[in-house]
Amino acid sequence: MDYLVAVLLPQLLHGLVFGAALALLALGLTVVFGLLGVMNFAHGELYMLGAYAGLTVIGWTHSFWVALVAAPLIVGVLGAITEAATLRPLYRREPLYGLILTFGLALVFREGVLQIYGADMRRILPPRTGSTPTLGLACPAY
Repeated sequence: MDYLVAVLLPQLLHGLVFGAALALLALGLTVVFGLLGVMNFAHGELYMLGAYAGLTVIGWTHSFWVALVAAPLIVGVLGAITEAATLRPLYRREPLYGLILTFGLALVFREGVLQIYGADMRRILPPRTGSTPTLGLACPAY
């Protein structure tokens, strides 16, 4: 029983959280491909830009909650501008054009973040610290 509580339950919880994040990414790819017919290879980089937008907003406002609202809005506006300026002219062409374009956009976004923020790891501290006992586990309060 101790092994179940000490090892298996935390692994199950972490697996569910990680699986939910991957499911959100896959759902985004599926929705974009289903609605627009474009395989967006820059989808993961937009996810990354959301993290860096959140990091920047936290640096300016010192508020996790403001960043939680502002970062998706910032990336949504950037995504809308990118779609209108680059992808929209390619909708009536072969899917290969959109694939190559979004692959190039992914490289541009990745290198842009590398040039602006550098290669060092960044960390966003959780808004709440401490833990809550749940089923014999110490689950983070956040």
